[in-house]
Amino acid sequence: MKRVLLLLLLIPAFLFAPQAMAQTDVMLIDFSGYDYEFPDPNPTEFGGVDDYYNMFGFVAEVNPSYLTITPATHEYTLEFWHLWSAGYFDFAGLRFISYTTGVVGLYEDPLLGGTPAVFGINPPNATAPGTFLDGTLLLGGDVDGFGITLNLADGTGNFTGEVLFNAGTQLGNIPPASTIRVYTFAGLTSGPLAQVPEGYVHQVTGEIKIEEHTQINTTSWGRMKALYR
Repeated sequence: MKRVLLLLLLIPAFLFAPQAMAQTDVMLIDFSGYDYEFPDPNPTEFGGVDDYYNMFGFVAEVNPSYLTITPATHEYTLEFWHLWSAGYFDFAGLRFISYTTGVVGLYEDPLLGGTPAVFGINPPNATAPGTFLDGTLLLGGDVDGFGITLNLADGTGNFTGEVLFNAGTQLGNIPPASTIRVYTFAGLTSGPLAQVPEGYVHQVTGEIKIEEHTQINTTSWGRMKALYR
């Protein structure tokens, strides 16, 4: 009986509450690649103060509701660039690294007549990051609140951060910042099982996601009861 009374009391309060927004996370860009530090004034530790974090790689998929690509005729690459480390702290076998703002970019390069992206070794080198960034900028922006969490025992970890898009030929396809939140999530892997070229630190696989806001329509208790008559 208590459950029934509680339900009857809660339903009217919900129905007459102000209109709310539901949040749904959707993939915008799916990517994979490798990261490294440069400039790297602290080569014996990852994430030291004044180290710069860089990552670039290939785009595996985009959300067609927002972005238009033609992978049959073009190559698509992504960068996270020049994220300056403000320092780290270690706790319980984990390292927490904080970064200042950096940039992110999605590039398109034709397969015919373009320059194939090649990682090479010990970046920056003759092909990287240059061949990843020499196409048309489809979407670019600033990265804020970027942080990396690393497992010091096995080199695995993840990063997160928020993105404000402000450039690119497809910028108009992205809703304004007032209606969405854009953020990143990626897994980092190093160690003997990871296929990491010489000079890079982690294998990176992740997504840039959009937190969509969908309006929830409200109704009256009378209308709700009428549905079941």
